[in-house]
Amino acid sequence: MKAYKRINDESEAIAKKTNGRIDMCKSRNYTLTTIKFFKETTLVLQKSEKISEQESVWIDLAITGALIFTERYEGEANQYDPIAPEYAKENGLKVYLMNESPNTLIYEKNTGISRSNIFGKWRNILYNIKKEGGIAGKVNKVLLVSL
Repeated sequence: MKAYKRINDESEAIAKKTNGRIDMCKSRNYTLTTIKFFKETTLVLQKSEKISEQESVWIDLAITGALIFTERYEGEANQYDPIAPEYAKENGLKVYLMNESPNTLIYEKNTGISRSNIFGKWRNILYNIKKEGGIAGKVNKVLLVSL
């Protein structure tokens, strides 16, 4: 009964502070509540664009390739072996990046989305209510760390 009262009080307090924008009765827990509110306040597209088969293969290889691919090498260690570059340098080996093909995907600064555009509105609303304290402030402290 005590937990039910606490949850009910928290739900009412946060709903009142946000004019009903945050309704914990509908979302049922802190994590789902903050995710729902984040989706409503972010400028990030909710659905990704469809990627091509080639892009899918590239992403799969970029994610796992370095972790699972090795070639057996014998002889003097004058190329990158599966040892840490720092260890190689400590042992007098020269370490350099082989630039045989593009090995990274770099986006221009103007094509990205800033973190303030992603999290700004969500964070500002929750943080300002948290600073006010009270029941709603305690709820928002949890919501801020639940995303």
